[in-house]
Amino acid sequence: VTYQNLIKLDLSNNQIFELEENSFNLSNLYTLNLKNNRIKNFKSAEIFYELISLKSLDLSGNLIQSIEKDFLSKLINLEHLYLTSNQISEIHPLAFQNLRKIYRIYLDNNKFIVLNHQFNFPALNSVQIAIPIIGLNAKILYSLLSVKN
Repeated sequence: VTYQNLIKLDLSNNQIFELEENSFNLSNLYTLNLKNNRIKNFKSAEIFYELISLKSLDLSGNLIQSIEKDFLSKLINLEHLYLTSNQISEIHPLAFQNLRKIYRIYLDNNKFIVLNHQFNFPALNSVQIAIPIIGLNAKILYSLLSVKN
């Protein structure tokens, strides 16, 4: 059985706590749902490297603590990113640098302490962030919430 033509994969609610390097060799995948698992961190930036067509990634309801620099770097076609209800307290300033098509990011119900750098999202329509955010720079908030043309 070949899965190369798979366009949607739902692995939600499976108690997954770790993903290996190149876990997803599915270049035609559009939607990946890893919601409500036990994922805490990503040991390799290469976990999602083959997902060049991915448009939607749902990692909400996990135990993710930080978003590292290269974690999302190959997801150049990503439009929707769901990171709601994790334990995220830190996002690397360059974590979203290759997400040129990102349209929506959901970051609510996390543990942000300081978010003091500016992100650039050319296609961004909305960001959903809930309190608590301490130390959110007004310039960053404008960058996060404004649409850039």
